[in-house]
Amino acid sequence: HIKEVYVPYVPNNVCSQALKQHGKVDDTMICAGGEGGKDACGGDSGGPLYAGPTLVGVTSWGYKCAVKGMPGVYARTGAVLDWIQSFNMEGLQIMNGGGIVTGGTVTE
Repeated sequence: HIKEVYVPYVPNNVCSQALKQHGKVDDTMICAGGEGGKDACGGDSGGPLYAGPTLVGVTSWGYKCAVKGMPGVYARTGAVLDWIQSFNMEGLQIMNGGGIVTGGTVTE
């Protein structure tokens, strides 16, 4: 089963400072979490980070898992939107709560 958790947005300058010993945070990334006990963990890479209905990130990396003061790092989808849109999306299937979206139609 898919699980979800609320993780607060963390500005990149704060995230970069927290994770400076573990990796580089740049403008192609977005950070969230760091409260402790809630985080994306091993095996979650590629999973979504939503702000409301908008996909804003894809799980990328972090320091261990759910460590207080250590936000998770996500690939910022807006930074690669042109690249994503360069692909032919014909026949792409996207999961959407009520079914599968295929080429603009919803199938149950």
